[in-house]
Amino acid sequence: MEFKHKINFPEKIAREIVAFANSKGGKLLIGVDDNKQIFGLKNAEEEIFALQQLVRNYIKYPLQYELIRIQVHPKKEVICVEIPEAKRKPNFAMESVKDRFGTAYVRVADKSVKASDEMIRILKLQALNVEGRLLTYGDNEKKLMQLTAQYPEITLNLAADKLLMSTSTVSDLLVSLVINNILEILPEEGKEDRYKALN
Repeated sequence: MEFKHKINFPEKIAREIVAFANSKGGKLLIGVDDNKQIFGLKNAEEEIFALQQLVRNYIKYPLQYELIRIQVHPKKEVICVEIPEAKRKPNFAMESVKDRFGTAYVRVADKSVKASDEMIRILKLQALNVEGRLLTYGDNEKKLMQLTAQYPEITLNLAADKLLMSTSTVSDLLVSLVINNILEILPEEGKEDRYKALN
């Protein structure tokens, strides 16, 4: 769940919506501040229009969402925006109306985090339902799994360094093992993604 007093910065709200859609879904409450204090909106129609505009202009592909208006005072409302997990992934938030490509975000705890190249590939493959079709368990996969026994969590660069492999080779291995539910990816804001073995 995310709280916004008003729709002031459409690019930031687009990131939240995209992160929810790329993850397991979520709710955005407009008219509530970060401290969960309910202010409500005097003109909910204006905020709904601003929300519709930001979805149209700051999100690359059309997303589904549901609006629920909650009366909190005779003259004030809170808008609850329910965003389900998207079937088509990844989704991209645009930094401005002139942005052509956008940036993918995922939800990690209570933050929207920029998705790495590996996370973007994982989202695409999960949306295509390719689980179980990508895994060939060879020497490289075995070496990588042995590394996860030495380190509780690994990163792309750590694995490439320890295994003396190119980052592109290790990237492919990590994506394949995540898709096949052998590793879990742990995105982190401003840092490399971490990976750990699933028990």
